[in-house]
Amino acid sequence: MLYENNRLMEVYFDRDTSRSQIDDVYLGKVVRIEQGLQAAFVNIGMKSNGFIRQEDVKSGTGRIESLLTEGQYIYVQVKKDGVGNKGPLLTTDITIPGAYIIYLPHRAQVSVSNKISKEEQIRWKQLVTEWLDEGEGAIIRTNAQSMENEIIKGELKALKKRWKESVEGPSKKNPGVILKSRLIPDHILRKYPAHLIDECVVDDVDLSRQLQNRYPEYKSRITWNKFWHKEDHSIKAAQEEMINSVVEAGQGINLTIEETEAMVVIDVDSQGFTGRSNKQHTAYQVNLAAVKEIARQIRLRNLSGIIIIDFINTDSRDWDRKIAKALSNALKEDPVPSRCHGFTTLGLFELTRKRELPSWRSKLIEETTVHKNLVTTVYELERELLGYEDSSHESVLVAISPDVADLKKQLLSTSVSSKIPQEVFFRIDPVLSDYRIEMAGSDETVKEYVASRGYHVDKSF
Repeated sequence: MLYENNRLMEVYFDRDTSRSQIDDVYLGKVVRIEQGLQAAFVNIGMKSNGFIRQEDVKSGTGRIESLLTEGQYIYVQVKKDGVGNKGPLLTTDITIPGAYIIYLPHRAQVSVSNKISKEEQIRWKQLVTEWLDEGEGAIIRTNAQSMENEIIKGELKALKKRWKESVEGPSKKNPGVILKSRLIPDHILRKYPAHLIDECVVDDVDLSRQLQNRYPEYKSRITWNKFWHKEDHSIKAAQEEMINSVVEAGQGINLTIEETEAMVVIDVDSQGFTGRSNKQHTAYQVNLAAVKEIARQIRLRNLSGIIIIDFINTDSRDWDRKIAKALSNALKEDPVPSRCHGFTTLGLFELTRKRELPSWRSKLIEETTVHKNLVTTVYELERELLGYEDSSHESVLVAISPDVADLKKQLLSTSVSSKIPQEVFFRIDPVLSDYRIEMAGSDETVKEYVASRGYHVDKSF
């Protein structure tokens, strides 16, 4: 849980049942080389073999059969998660990322972020090259530009140590994972450099020690508090907020947030707003007041892709421009890149946000199948029974839920049996939520079936 100015801004969940394997490092064994595909299948100790393409084998150039041999052991890193029965996409270009520098154990190359000035790029390249052994490389991240040399050197040393311990540790002779890159805490701590973090609170004493050793630049900021979650930091409350579609934005303003496959839609509702102005100016005040909460909810819920915001119509281009600017400024605090595209001809505000992970709501809830309402169900059953009119069947047996039976009495004044030549038997089944045509056939067959099961049936449907 990430707080800024004592306000919850982001929440992360990392569960073994649904976690991504991207950036995890494995000891793999090449089990099959496909020359036609110029690719190889690699056993990495999972149910499905990983897949590596020729261009992702960084040990040389040429065809894949000249780069790998069946039975060979190699270190690989996951580039893309597997889908269904397909294993993950792999690479031999191992990267061990830190907050300020990325260690490359198998790539003799030093590069610097283009966002750092040319003079600083030259200085960093010369400096970092001296810290590396033969065959090693590194990438200096943008966050390093304001850091002291010793801090970067210390992080590089820690990354090298972590890699060495991973490949030299016990039980590293069989295919399997040797280095996990967890969303919590690894990705988050790299996302927010140490100089931007005031405090990192952990409720597990062993984990706090591990983090202090793994991330020495954070050491003084990492603290242990077993009861932190009981001190007004409820995980349950945060989850409930992300699940609820309606959010209170203050001043009587509500936001309704709906996530779909294609886009996210946010609607601004001002029914409780207490401002005293003309209609158009009130709309502007409501929209402006909603902007900060919209930006917060986008971060908190990890909304991404196309996001459409239905602000209240102001009938003023000047006010719309001010609203767009305010939202753009609010989103600058978000470390995930987004782009405001402005108001469409329909008056809807459109923005896009980079998709890095699924929305948290999709991780927290299971979408249920949409069911027809009972009225629709009753009329559907009537149409289905009427469809037997031209059939050779003499009787039909239907199992229906108690609710459908009760509603049928209200909706259908005439029994279906009076409209078709067949006899319609029905029985109440409390297990059902709708109905089921259980049998259709001769009178004798249906009656024998009913008797054999001891059903109580009625012919008044």
